[in-house]
This record gives sequence, C-alpha cells and structure tokens, in this order.
Amino acid sequence: MHFIHVESWIKSGGVGRGIFVFSFFKISLYNIMKSVLFIFFIFVLASTNFRLVTGSRGDQDPIFQSCLTSCRQDNCKGPNPNNNLSFFLRLTLWSCSENCAYECMHRETNRRRNNHQEVLQYYGKWPFTRILGITEPASVVFSVLNGYAHYHGFKRLQKELPIKHFMVPFYLYNAAFGLNSWIWSIVYHTRDLPITEKLDYFAAGASIFYAVLYCILKTYELYHGRIAAFLGISLLIGYGFHIRYLLSTPRFDYSYNIMITAGIGIFQNILWLMWSIRNWKTRPHAYKMTGIVIALITAMSLEIFDFAPIMELDAHALWHAATIPIIFKFYDFLIEDTKWELVHGLQ
Repeated sequence: MHFIHVESWIKSGGVGRGIFVFSFFKISLYNIMKSVLFIFFIFVLASTNFRLVTGSRGDQDPIFQSCLTSCRQDNCKGPNPNNNLSFFLRLTLWSCSENCAYECMHRETNRRRNNHQEVLQYYGKWPFTRILGITEPASVVFSVLNGYAHYHGFKRLQKELPIKHFMVPFYLYNAAFGLNSWIWSIVYHTRDLPITEKLDYFAAGASIFYAVLYCILKTYELYHGRIAAFLGISLLIGYGFHIRYLLSTPRFDYSYNIMITAGIGIFQNILWLMWSIRNWKTRPHAYKMTGIVIALITAMSLEIFDFAPIMELDAHALWHAATIPIIFKFYDFLIEDTKWELVHGLQ
C-alpha cells in the first residue's frame, strides 16, 4: 500500500484509528518494545522504596531458621562474601544470604520428604531446584514459548492480513503487549526480586487492560476511530490508577491485584463466549472461540488449585505450559475471522 493511500485512508477512518495505523507504518516491533520497556522501567524506578516480602510456614520453621543463622554466620562474614559464590549465581544477582536460604530450604525439604512430611513453601515460593542461578527453570522455559507464540502471531498477522481492516492494528498491538508481558515473566522467574516481581505484575496488567480494548471493539463490532480512542484513553487512565494504588501501599496488595486482573479476564471471556454463541450460525469458525475460552478457563483453574512441585512442575508452571497452544489457536482464529470479514465486506 502506497503512503498516499494510507494517508487518505487514515483521514477517512477517524483519529483513533489513524494513530494506531500510522504508528505501525512508522514504528517497527523492535521500537514498540523499546518504548513499552522504558515505560515499565519508569514505573519500577518510582516504586523501589517498597519491598515485596511474603512469609510462609517454611521460612518460619525453627529448624530452617537455625540452619539459616548458622550458614550466614559461617559463610557470609567479611567484606565481600558474595565472591565465594559461583559465576552463575553472581551473574543472576544471588547474595550469600539468599544462597544460605536456598541451601537450608532444600536441606529441610529433603528431611521432610524422607520423613514423609508435608513439603512447605518458603517466602511464598515452593522449593524449586535452580539451574545456573535460574530460580524457576520450568516457568522460564514455558514463558519463553509463550512469548514466541505472541511473536509468531505478530509475524503472521503482518504477513497474512491487510492493514486496511480496522481491527488488524489492534491485534498487532495485542501481540506486542503479550510479548512484553512474557519477557518480564522470563525475568521474574529467572530471579524473584522486588523489582522483577513488579515488572512482571505491571506488564501482565498492561496486557490484560489492553486486551479489554480490542475485545470490546471486536465483540460489539465498534469499528470506529473515535470510539476506539475514547475506550483506549479510558482504559489507560484506569490502568494508571491501578498502578498508582499498587505503588501507594506499604506492601504489595496481592489480593487487590488478583481481583482486578482476574475480574477483567473473566469479563473478556464472557464477551468472547457471548460473541461466539451469537455468531455460530453466521460464521462457520465462531465455535472455535468457544473452545478457546473453555480451554483458557480450564488452564486458569491451575492457578487456583496450587500444589507442591512434582518433578519441578507446580501448578503455576503448568498454567504457563497450558497457555502456549491456546495462544497459537487464538491467532489462528483472529486470522481466519478477519479473512472472513474481508470477504463479507466487514472492515
């Protein structure tokens, strides 16, 4: 499409639509990701005064505490105790004190397993076996695959769909937000630190808030630039207040964050399910969205029924594994549905 045609099309499509489309002709995925990452760093730098500390039964256990005290007294004295750590532990920012907590956690976990006792959480986490300093290797691998699924979807959207369709730019931005969220999931599961935890939660929240925008536009077929701009600005303000509240509390409000993000996720699933049922008779592929919603809700249940790791896989890691094929199927659906609308003159 020549630039002159794009310019006239933007003018005819409304302000909001023009902003999204023009930016995708001027900005590559690489530049989009740089901008998004910069925004998240600003949020994190503004919030470094708060630490995220969660107590669990394991780290309050007297045997664990005794081990921890002895280890720190024996190994963490001197001006540079971290120099005794391996290269990969120093590379992933482990401290001598944190390494003692890790060693004592696994010592106590092995003792409890040998005595057929319950495996406990420590500092809000299950006792995973780290690899090369990576705290949760399985979740890192699955996060990488989820990120690739969004990247692959982005490239397919660019290749297979014309930019002239109203929803295509929104789908492209959704892929960018999804990729960003999984990048920070990789970082967080590599090393669970206050700063990486916030980045993970903020990125996931941004992706969920943005998904509401294109979900409403799509399911109600509100293909109008001004409506998109109004909804986008409203959701951006809502996301800003959401982050502002999370940064205003002395401790990170996990319950509030889960309530908001899960509530928005359920709302989106309801909209997609209603759209799918409403279009079963007119669109031969509409039933596929019903299957995607059911699969996603089933996968989400893994987050509710938490359990100790089995072969290094806990419920959270399995949740990440379950979403990989769902993301691929979701982009299959978006491409198929958009092609159907183009054939039937719905743009």
